[in-house]
Amino acid sequence: MKFLAFNNGYCTADKKYIDKKAESRKIKFPATFFYLEISGIKMLIDTGYSVKLVKNAGITAKIYSMVTKVRCEKDADEILRENNINPQEIQYIIISHFHPDHYGSLDKFPKASIICSNEAAEVLNVGKTGKIKNLVFEKLIPEDIKERIIKLESFPEVKVSGNNFFNILNLNEIYGFYLEGHAGGHIGLYLKTLNKLMIFDAVWCKENLLGAEPRKILKKVAFADEKKYESSLREIKEILCSLKDTGGAEPELIITHDEKFLRSPYEF
Repeated sequence: MKFLAFNNGYCTADKKYIDKKAESRKIKFPATFFYLEISGIKMLIDTGYSVKLVKNAGITAKIYSMVTKVRCEKDADEILRENNINPQEIQYIIISHFHPDHYGSLDKFPKASIICSNEAAEVLNVGKTGKIKNLVFEKLIPEDIKERIIKLESFPEVKVSGNNFFNILNLNEIYGFYLEGHAGGHIGLYLKTLNKLMIFDAVWCKENLLGAEPRKILKKVAFADEKKYESSLREIKEILCSLKDTGGAEPELIITHDEKFLRSPYEF
């Protein structure tokens, strides 16, 4: 089993946007993606940004990149090759949600099947205005994506420490669950043997789980549903407690934009 984190860029913002009581300082939010090798299967979890995002993905993508101060010089496949991982051998890509810092390099992996929630897949079917609102930039989306998607809900639903999870690929190792609020169809993952709870953008920092609140403007701009965000916070805490009670060791939380992932590759 092999589990690594990489980033292929970052955006920049003030810490106070994600924790309104924090000291003001500029921080980098890495566009993190993960490589997982398990049971003979090689997969990615998200794909980070894309060079195309900042260069030629359309005017809306350009504006997004400028406003969020995106920096990206390499696509995910190039990062993998630099670390002796063959991108052509990637069989599956789990997409936590369809925001460009998570799906940006999807088109660099034309052979991989794509796993996402049903609601996330539906985001790809909305009209032009809806796509812009949901940050789905069509020039970054593979033309054959609909044929390659495997929906999370197609996997059996099982109980793990009292939690309802989807048993991804029937491996009894990777479990998916809904974590909505930030984006439509946003999911989380529990990696059983590794004891990792991946919550992606359900929060932007651990302090959010301890009561630190993002600024109101961030909630309005970056949240699809603020009430579901609050519900996801409670669910994360409940999952952590239930897994700890069952296994004895609290799972390590993995948050996409954790500053530690600026160190790439990051070995767990």
